[in-house]
Amino acid sequence: MAKLLALDIGEKRIGVALADAKAPFPAPLTTLEASDTLADDFSALLHKHKVHTVVVGYPRNQQGEVTKQTGRVEHIVGLLKIPPSVHVVWQDESLTSVKAEDELKRRGKPYEKGDIDALAATYILNDYIASHPVSSDHSAHQVSQHNQPVTEVKPAKSPKKRRGLLKWALIGVVGAALLATVSAVGWYLSALQPRTRDPVYSVVTVEQGSGTSDIATELQKSAVIKSARAFTIYTRLSGVNNLQAGTYRLSSADSVPEIATIIADGKITTQNVLISPGLRLDEILSILEKEGYAEADIEAALTSVRSHPLLAGYPKNARLEGYLYPDTYQIEPNTSADSLIEKTLDNFDAAITPDMRAGIKAQGLTLQQAIILASIVQQEVSDPDVQRTVAQVFIKRLREGTVLGSDVTYMYAAEQFGTVNNPSSNSPYNTRKFAGLPPTAISNFNLSALKAVANPTDTSYNYFVAGDDGKTYFSYTLEQHQANIDKYCIKGCQ
Repeated sequence: MAKLLALDIGEKRIGVALADAKAPFPAPLTTLEASDTLADDFSALLHKHKVHTVVVGYPRNQQGEVTKQTGRVEHIVGLLKIPPSVHVVWQDESLTSVKAEDELKRRGKPYEKGDIDALAATYILNDYIASHPVSSDHSAHQVSQHNQPVTEVKPAKSPKKRRGLLKWALIGVVGAALLATVSAVGWYLSALQPRTRDPVYSVVTVEQGSGTSDIATELQKSAVIKSARAFTIYTRLSGVNNLQAGTYRLSSADSVPEIATIIADGKITTQNVLISPGLRLDEILSILEKEGYAEADIEAALTSVRSHPLLAGYPKNARLEGYLYPDTYQIEPNTSADSLIEKTLDNFDAAITPDMRAGIKAQGLTLQQAIILASIVQQEVSDPDVQRTVAQVFIKRLREGTVLGSDVTYMYAAEQFGTVNNPSSNSPYNTRKFAGLPPTAISNFNLSALKAVANPTDTSYNYFVAGDDGKTYFSYTLEQHQANIDKYCIKGCQ
């Protein structure tokens, strides 16, 4: 079915809206960037959506005069190389971008610059449709000023009062219809927008033979879109209705047109999941939930991997803090939580070389103890060279049976368990108060931190302090340590 396509041409972007020639509801389609590929990108849109008419927003000032922007719009349209078979219509418009931005602000939802352009194009197309009779033949949209009625019909005279009542009744009916139409269009345009600003991924399976309404219901149920009804309407009006079976990882930050296109094209995309070093377990699990994994599935996966060789001898009920290795993981829509969690352990196990294992043993530590200590080193300092000296201080204190004296451990307990966030805490994670290592690691870490524990510097420092300048200062005696605090840690040690 032939389509109408509208353009709102701005300085950097072109908002695009689409409607069926017989449909009352235009919809935002996309935003084109002003680039060397603009003409090709636009040509692809025309071909894909079988466009027969392009409606171009024609800007004028408040006096109805052409402006510098008017000339620019004409120039851009020339660059688009629209084929002769496609009809071009110039639709007067003024302040549609301002109107679009006001509407998006009114909705109270986050939006991007491109959303303004696409919505402005929708207003342009809506104005065009409203001012032209609906017809599958564009020639029927042309209004002749010279047509006269074949027969002149003189209305019968009626009393003024009756005419007045009829007039107001007609105004009321038209007004109500107009209000209902505006309200419906506003709801529809809002429902096409992304459900959230930040992406939250959901895995959605489209079964073979699923109807559009079934797919729309599943998308709404999975919190990918706002409205199943709006999705169904859009696919009918836009012609994007050949939806493909498959399993998709879909983002709530994508609009209905984007999601419909992904499913129509059968795009089974892979996703890169970044687990950064220095993250607590709860922070990593939040990342996985945003990628579409259910909390229950993640918890089940954390239980199922307990038999992994890396966890041999690890306490059964202890949290897997520090064991989800920082790396970039490529996942597909059907990648399970079990597979992903197991992959983090596989990567961690493979990263620990025989030399590192031998070095850890030489320090008198088990692998589990080394992992706990490495997490503390990571939280204290990120520089690999400095990490080795920090590890030396901590290992020396462990051998001497004195407290580690690390603030980051009781801070972790306060964050995770709600304990007192100061050195007076009675938490077993308070290494200012209790000698030895805390019960578990306090985060994951760069491999450099574990290497530092396996191969600390050949020094015998007893103290260190992080200065306000970002450097770490080491000392042998308490007096030297206090002098470093007074000199280098004026703000940070208050």
